This record gives sequence, structure tokens and C-alpha cells, in this order.
Amino acid sequence: MAAIFTCDGCNQPVAEPKQIGFVLKRDYCEACAVKAKAFLDAQESMLKELRAVFAAARQDMIEAAGTFKLPDVA
Repeated sequence: MAAIFTCDGCNQPVAEPKQIGFVLKRDYCEACAVKAKAFLDAQESMLKELRAVFAAARQDMIEAAGTFKLPDVA
């Protein structure tokens, strides 16, 4: 049985696509795989920064609560 792959980035035929994605995986040619990977890398970098800001703000809220027992805080 023959299989034909098409790049999800540029719609060109590709012999051996690179599958990229976590939830919605897509098949890319070499050139488009570089772009897709760069997007995921930038997204992860942004999420890392946002997690740090959130963690600091959350800690401030926990400290402000004093001895009050907060939900989902050990």
C-alpha cells in the first residue's frame, strides 16, 4: 500500500515528514519543521516566563493570607 504525505506547512509533497506538536500533531517537510519547532520553542520560553510571574504573585497572595488556611495550599 502506498502512502503520500503532504507538508501541513507548505502543502508540498514530502517523503519523510517530521511530526511536530503535542495535542494537534502535524507533519512537516524539513524547512517547515524548522519554523514549527521555532514556534514551539518561543511558546515554551514565554510560558516559562509567565509561570515564574504567576508563581511569584501566588506566593505573595499566600503570604498575605497569613495563618488563614487557603484551598489547594499545603
